[in-house]
Amino acid sequence: MGTSYTVRRGDTLSRIAQRHGYDSWEEIYNHDDNRAFRERRPDPNRIRAGDTLILPDRAEASCPPPAPADFKRLYFHHLIRSQA
Repeated sequence: MGTSYTVRRGDTLSRIAQRHGYDSWEEIYNHDDNRAFRERRPDPNRIRAGDTLILPDRAEASCPPPAPADFKRLYFHHLIRSQA
């Protein structure tokens, strides 16, 4: 289990990761403990002040991130929209 972190105004996942010593924002966003956060915020570029994240223990953070469940749907949606 990691440490709870409340997003502040102006935060980005990249800044949070850098400030707390992670190699990538994906280590935080894709961690199992942040499943509810990912469901609430499927676009990692759109987090809000007041959101709560779990900053995983450093040993847990080195696990490879899971592939997004909706990757194909999102990719094809983007592909179709960009061709319209």
